[in-house]
This record gives sequence, C-alpha cells and structure tokens, in this order.
Amino acid sequence: MSGGRTLDGPCQTPTGRVSRDSGDTMALTGKRILLVDDEDVVVRAVSRQLRSAGAIVETALDGDDAVQKAARTLPDVVLMDVKMPGLGGVEAARTIMSAGPTCVIFMSSPDCAESALALGCPFFDKAADLRHVVRFVDAVLAQWRP
Repeated sequence: MSGGRTLDGPCQTPTGRVSRDSGDTMALTGKRILLVDDEDVVVRAVSRQLRSAGAIVETALDGDDAVQKAARTLPDVVLMDVKMPGLGGVEAARTIMSAGPTCVIFMSSPDCAESALALGCPFFDKAADLRHVVRFVDAVLAQWRP
C-alpha cells in the first residue's frame, strides 16, 4: 500500500487498526446510520446487527441513492460498500463528504481497502465476520472528529 500503511487485519483506519473488542450490545443507541450495499443479504444481516445495537438504520442500494438519502437524513455515519453498480462507493463518499463533515466507513472486500484508506475512511472487511460490525462502527465513532 502507498503511504507506508499496511493492512494488518480486517478492520483498518487510515492511522491503524481499530479494536473489534470494544463496545456493548446497545453501543449505537440513537445513532443514525446509512447502510449502503447492493447485496440484499448483506443489507439484511448488517441492518439486523446495527438495529440490535440501538441504531436507527436507513438503507440504500447504490451510490446515487446514498447521496440523496445522506442529504435528506444527515446520518451520524455512512457504512458503504465500495463496488456497486452505477455510482460507486468512493465517488458517493466524496460527494457526501463534500457536503459537510460525515463519518464514512467502507465495508467491502480487502482488495478495496486502498481506495477507502486513501480517502481517509476506515475500512471493514465484510467477508471477515459481520458480527463485529457493531463494535467496529462504535470504535470508529468514538475516534472520529469532524
């Protein structure tokens, strides 16, 4: 990877690894999360995890829909796939973040980590274990500063 960063695990931020072992079952109570993925099975599984932690979840199936919903709902965090039909996750994230400070977490395969980290966004390997997504989001939000 460029910039001297290495991807040493499934959960990575531009400054290093984020522990997946923090947080509790209601860690995301009241947090507005926009979940963006074109795979319905992923949307259902991750939505269930986030809602069980108290999050308010809005979903989008592509980048264009994500940009519109982010402008309307002003989420605390956008959890987004990188590779999607139409407007991809990186382009959608750039558009969303240009409208104002927004915490964007990419959730995709490891081959997409470079583009996520280059944009300054944390990365979660969705193939690793989706049960850890709540703790990862909670840990990122605890560190995130607009």
